Amino acid sequence: MIYKEREDLTKEIKSALKGRGLNIVRLADLLGVIQQSAQRTVTKSDISIGMLKRICDELDADLEISIKLRDG
Repeated sequence: MIYKEREDLTKEIKSALKGRGLNIVRLADLLGVIQQSAQRTVTKSDISIGMLKRICDELDADLEISIKLRDG
């Protein structure tokens, strides 16, 4: 999937949580942070690759990142 807006990534994380039967509260527990911190992490515009990897690890999911050059 190509993410054009930060909100697209937030939706993807929330969908993955739902797919695993989890919510932000449980994610916070798994990450060892408070709920507000987990919520901010999922919705902030500058989430780090490291944090994405941690979230994926807790969701037993793979993180795939690619750079695709645009035509033009």
